[in-house]
Amino acid sequence: MSTKTLPTLQDVADRAGVSKAVASRAFSKEKKPISEVKKQRVLQAAEELGYVMNPFAQSLNSNTTGLVAIVVNHISDLSDLELFDHLLRGLQSIGKLPIFIRIKTEQDIASITDNAFVHRVDAAIIFSDLIEPKDMPKLFLTPRVINLNGQNWDNTWSVLLDEEQAIQDAVNYAVQSGVKEVHLLAGRQSSAVEERRLALYQDNLECHDISLKNIAYCNYKYNEAKQYLIGNSNDIVQPNSGVICTSDAMAMAAVDSFGNQDDRPVIIGFDNTFFSHFGSYQFPSIGYSKEELIDIVLALISLSSDKENLSGEKYIRNFFNCH
Repeated sequence: MSTKTLPTLQDVADRAGVSKAVASRAFSKEKKPISEVKKQRVLQAAEELGYVMNPFAQSLNSNTTGLVAIVVNHISDLSDLELFDHLLRGLQSIGKLPIFIRIKTEQDIASITDNAFVHRVDAAIIFSDLIEPKDMPKLFLTPRVINLNGQNWDNTWSVLLDEEQAIQDAVNYAVQSGVKEVHLLAGRQSSAVEERRLALYQDNLECHDISLKNIAYCNYKYNEAKQYLIGNSNDIVQPNSGVICTSDAMAMAAVDSFGNQDDRPVIIGFDNTFFSHFGSYQFPSIGYSKEELIDIVLALISLSSDKENLSGEKYIRNFFNCH
């Protein structure tokens, strides 16, 4: 029984009537000498044969690996899953492959320094708030580091969320809904992003004389939020009460905890995921354009390696969506 072999670059070259070297140039992302006519013949031959260029083989000629490190604490929140779906498709569109690196503790940082793939990535995207600037030289040879963890370091790019107006709008919505006291369900206490977010909420709640009953750190998770809400239901189900969450997963837990009862508190989510307006999960939420974020990240990865292209700040404005 014969097995069908995958087409090779030589097969594509033969079909297009060019040399293997010319066929290779047609797939290069760098500007290499090849006429447009020959390039189109090669690409058409590749499509007819079902040939896909191996990014690792391609990297041998360009001194790149085609790999991008994505450093995370976890991938469990709904917003993470939605964002990473956009990110993975975006990386594939520019010929890059992701390596996910999960860091639970500071000890994990030391354990990954021996990984050659990590050292030789073309870029690193940092979601984890456990990474410190002093760790960067040990982890990555690339100078192309993009922070999405809310921190701003020298010699890296930082993409930051401007949440001030959106949080102000969310608190105004709570005021208009008659809220007088709030339980604030938050994410990780160690997160710089969360620290600034909570400070904005506290300032706005104080401006409107809304009592902040408690801040509960539930790690953005549905189960931890629901456990807190059940344990404090008597205190929360009061006239003019509200539950403000810094993830939609925690807001979903609030919806499930209180259902559609008449004395259900006002519930506000965060991240504006699909689930904030799906089925019985109907609640206002703060969000941002994930497409805009990914477009910025891909553009930064694709910049030349000139010194002026290796650091700076980009901002994305959040918005409040009350459906």
